[in-house]
Amino acid sequence: MKKCAYCGRENQDSALHCHECGTPLSEPCAVPEPAQPDDQIGYEWLEKTFRYTCRILLAGFIYLLSFGPVHRYCRNRTAVSTCIVKYPLWVGVVYHPAFLISGGTGIYARYLSWWDNLPPE
Repeated sequence: MKKCAYCGRENQDSALHCHECGTPLSEPCAVPEPAQPDDQIGYEWLEKTFRYTCRILLAGFIYLLSFGPVHRYCRNRTAVSTCIVKYPLWVGVVYHPAFLISGGTGIYARYLSWWDNLPPE
């Protein structure tokens, strides 16, 4: 039975208008269920930031590791009294940050010297 919101008369379920006052009867509103609390609300940005940071660090790590093979296979050595290494132009452009890092005696310079000491294929 539908109850009229205006006059309060009960009408049949199939009625579209109240038999007493003629007010259109609306379907009973479905009460929305309360949303379940989500434990991860507020931490989505942290998860996305962590993922993007990991991807950037991984890409940088792979970039730096890729310079070893490029250092070995894309250079032209010319022997004068000292060894001068000449790279193709694209190597100088793409690997400019790696050149800046490899200037010292740190772990990256040792990594590049490891590529120099590998036996030729």
